[in-house]
Amino acid sequence: MSSSHSASNYSTLTVVQLREKAKSKNLKGYSKLRKAELINLLNENKSRLDSLKNIKWINSDVKNFEEKKINGMTVKEMREFAKIKGIHIPSIYRNKKGLYNYIGLKLAGY
Repeated sequence: MSSSHSASNYSTLTVVQLREKAKSKNLKGYSKLRKAELINLLNENKSRLDSLKNIKWINSDVKNFEEKKINGMTVKEMREFAKIKGIHIPSIYRNKKGLYNYIGLKLAGY
């Protein structure tokens, strides 16, 4: 299976493939969805990611993070950044300082 599918060709995938796609994107609540619902979920996620790509921090790397450009983010933006980078944030990290430290360590490979 190709690693990237546009919204227009999700319909060519099987339910199993759509669920794998949802899992790989760390989406939640996909396991009991039907095909049309899975396609909607994936399309909504793609739309959300496309809108976030316009935010300057979305392409941050470890160097930018270390330069504390992430410090200007809200807690919500930090959580979105972590999600896009594939970093799972444990629920104990609720404040900005904790999130900043946790994300920094994960980006640095710890």
